[in-house]
Amino acid sequence: MTWHAFGHLFVCCVFAGLISCGSITAVGAEQPARIANPSVDGMAQLRQLLIEANHGVSVTVTENVFSDSSRLALETGRLANGQSPHLRGRDPGKPRIFRLVKNRRGCWLVRDEDGERWLLDKLNCIPEIID
Repeated sequence: MTWHAFGHLFVCCVFAGLISCGSITAVGAEQPARIANPSVDGMAQLRQLLIEANHGVSVTVTENVFSDSSRLALETGRLANGQSPHLRGRDPGKPRIFRLVKNRRGCWLVRDEDGERWLLDKLNCIPEIID
């Protein structure tokens, strides 16, 4: 075995050892995230992307959305029009779940039902600490 081959083998063994000990995280690994210090522009971008992700249906979210949790459940709702007494103000359909995740490329809004994602480049997000 030449010194060059031995060097490659040594590097591979060290790298494999580090991975098995968990010292190296996967490149681009995602983690749940929260919004930190939201800007007006960032919140406007989030609202617009939520409308797009909700297939163009208007959404109402609070100013502290994603500040305490990386998850958001959007209920599907309709206003009762008085002519359809069965509506009662809400559609009992399944809520649409969204997650906020962070990876090395940025902060992303992810729709759970199909994994589609949107980059939130105007918002600063930080990893969510799960107790």
